Parts: sequence; structure tokens; C-alpha cells
Amino acid sequence: MPPAAYEVARKHFDEEEFAQFVWAIVVINAWHRVALTLRSRPGEHQPGRRMWRGPADDRDVVERV
Repeated sequence: MPPAAYEVARKHFDEEEFAQFVWAIVVINAWHRVALTLRSRPGEHQPGRRMWRGPADDRDVVERV
């Protein structure tokens, strides 16, 4: 974070709020990287539906087109 951006953010948040803000950014960034690694697409997720088959799993595999 550039020093100028840090100073602006610190004017709006106390120390604990700023730490929570930074951790929120870290978590969002981490989930974004996981989604990119798994090649997920926005809006594609369907709860309860698996996208891969494990070694002993006979459920249908969702194929990407």
C-alpha cells in the first residue's frame, strides 16, 4: 500500500478497524486466487453439485464447454 493511501485510510479507521479492513482484503484476495486456480466462472456455482469426481465417486462430472 502506498504511504499516501495508508495515511488516508488511517484517518477513517482506528488501529483495530484498519487491521480488520486489511484482513478482509487479504481473505478476498485469497479466495480470488483459489477461484482462478480452480478456473471457476462467476455465476456458475450450483450448491450441492460437484464439479469433479474423486477416486471412489460415481456421481456425474460437470464438464466445461
